[in-house]
Amino acid sequence: MVGHSSLSCRTLGNSARHSVKLLDWRASAILAQLSQPQSLRQVTPPPQVGPETAYQFLNLLWATGFLSVEAETPDLKLWEFHNLLFHSRCRQGRHDYPTADIAGSVDVWEQFPVAKPPMSGQIIPLPQLNIDAIRQKDKTLTTAIEKRESIREYDDNLPITIEQLGELLYRTARIKEIYTFDAEQQEMLKAQFGEDFDWGEISRRPYPCGGAMYELEVYPVVRRCQGMNSGLYHYDPLNHQLAQIETEEAHIQALIKDAYQSSGEQGMPQVLLIITARFGRLFRKYRSLAYALVLKHVGVLYQNLYLVATNMGLAPCALGAGDSDTFAQATGLDYIVESSVGEFMLGSLPNQDIDNNDDLDKDEKAEAHKAAFPDSLLKRIHGDNHACHITSTIVGQENTPSPGLAPNCRVINVPLNTTGTDEEFISPIILFHLLQIPNLDIFHLKVRITLRYGCLY
Repeated sequence: MVGHSSLSCRTLGNSARHSVKLLDWRASAILAQLSQPQSLRQVTPPPQVGPETAYQFLNLLWATGFLSVEAETPDLKLWEFHNLLFHSRCRQGRHDYPTADIAGSVDVWEQFPVAKPPMSGQIIPLPQLNIDAIRQKDKTLTTAIEKRESIREYDDNLPITIEQLGELLYRTARIKEIYTFDAEQQEMLKAQFGEDFDWGEISRRPYPCGGAMYELEVYPVVRRCQGMNSGLYHYDPLNHQLAQIETEEAHIQALIKDAYQSSGEQGMPQVLLIITARFGRLFRKYRSLAYALVLKHVGVLYQNLYLVATNMGLAPCALGAGDSDTFAQATGLDYIVESSVGEFMLGSLPNQDIDNNDDLDKDEKAEAHKAAFPDSLLKRIHGDNHACHITSTIVGQENTPSPGLAPNCRVINVPLNTTGTDEEFISPIILFHLLQIPNLDIFHLKVRITLRYGCLY
């Protein structure tokens, strides 16, 4: 049984077929006595309410399924009151509250922009990335899923770098595109919510979000990161940059320590990503299920962070708890307007020097390389090494006793296909211009040129 205001309270029974609206404080007084199991004789009617009236009220509650004479079952005892209330309110079936109500938020709709303005003038640009280049070297989704694990230990001698942090944020949380509804959709919205209503800008990001509201923000708390000072930052997903937030060192240490303790005290995170929600951005559209949506969005962002960090060779670990009050003190944000709803620890993998271990034999080194690099990159390394050996044989090696077969020859290395992708075959146009270079001695040229209707050797 759920109780709210003594003036206007709607409570729903197990069957969800009845509702009782309490209009008098004396009804709430009777309900308050039933917070603990007791007999009818122990219930004391409030002033001006006789025993008969109180009995009829309790009989009404009994008939509609609000009261029970049976003891709580073991399964029910496992539920905290607020957890069961939250579960029932964010799901349909046991209440008649609206799941969405845009009309009720028309007056405040424009107060929540698609991207949060910079939080300070101390901007740290992050390295720009090329998704196509990342795609070529990235491991498969299946590999990331199978290798994913929570790692709570780090290598502080080789900490995470600003390039790695920037790549992780770019791949998991950036704004990929900003767009608006077309004219027809805008007219439909105006017809429904008024001529002055403007839905505003919408964004696309690497993770899904209810209604494309994207209320989540990311705040890196940096303890140790190559290329960055320790401190508290806000990630700008639109411009792919960080804004440093002035705060006391004690607050930073408290946030890091809280994450360390929440994760079992195995290792201090080098970077702690604190995820917040700009509640109004989402709550202006959704009602009863709004906070449940926030937590679902945190979950999908967690998975993004896990999979990308795994493929990047980083140590990821999501947390189930965090101190929202400490974060509010550190940032000065209003707890009701924007508050932390998730935390994610990050750092470099421990024992990263396996590839530099001279004790490994040839086969062990090969296996270590296979575990660390994708096949396409290993093929490229093998091809480049082969080309270097051939070049050294022809023209020798500078500052070594090896003069080569033709030390006065000029050699141009033309990229060969080493990964199996058509884009890396020599272009016929490049080869044509190569042959026009004066004073270029070509001893032996054997290349595979991809043409539209065949191959030329």
